[in-house]
Amino acid sequence: MGSRRLPGRTIGATLIGTAFVLVLVLHASMRAVNPVRDMISDYARQPHGWLFGLAVLLVATGSVLTLPWRRSARADVFFAGWCAGLVVLAVCRRDVPGGLPTVIGQIHLVAALVALISLPFGVLAAPRRHTLRFAAVACLVMLAPLFASFILGPPLRDVLGLLERVLLVAELAMVVASGSPRAARRDVAVTNPGLSRQS
Repeated sequence: MGSRRLPGRTIGATLIGTAFVLVLVLHASMRAVNPVRDMISDYARQPHGWLFGLAVLLVATGSVLTLPWRRSARADVFFAGWCAGLVVLAVCRRDVPGGLPTVIGQIHLVAALVALISLPFGVLAAPRRHTLRFAAVACLVMLAPLFASFILGPPLRDVLGLLERVLLVAELAMVVASGSPRAARRDVAVTNPGLSRQS
């Protein structure tokens, strides 16, 4: 089973890697966005900002191909929340910083929060016993200062973009690690312990 899913997982990891490169290109070409202070979704409001939406959709597609679906009903719900949240935030742009809130902007914010929270909970709900659980807990811990920055404002808000980028890199790495052949074998071993002993 693991070997049959490997091509899809490999394609998914490639799509996520491509999205990461696109965001790096946006970062290098858009000096108006401060990577420490500004949110990563601010790239969408710059020239060629459609590349940001494309990158997010590539991550969502890559996640569908990479994540360990059908291992746990609860995990599948959380993984679906991650993928759906990404699609929604790619379509609905963030509000202009300092401007009046809009319905679309609020939808974007809620979708981003759903995505960021859902993935680590999905990893925790999946039947696996390896270091990805520790990575998921670390991501949830990293969400605390991100939320605090919205409530408390400066000085945390001055590094909001950096906090978000570190968290996103960690979550993308977690998705790719979930699709590694070794993780796939461990999934099978945890789900079918008898098969693991026979091997």
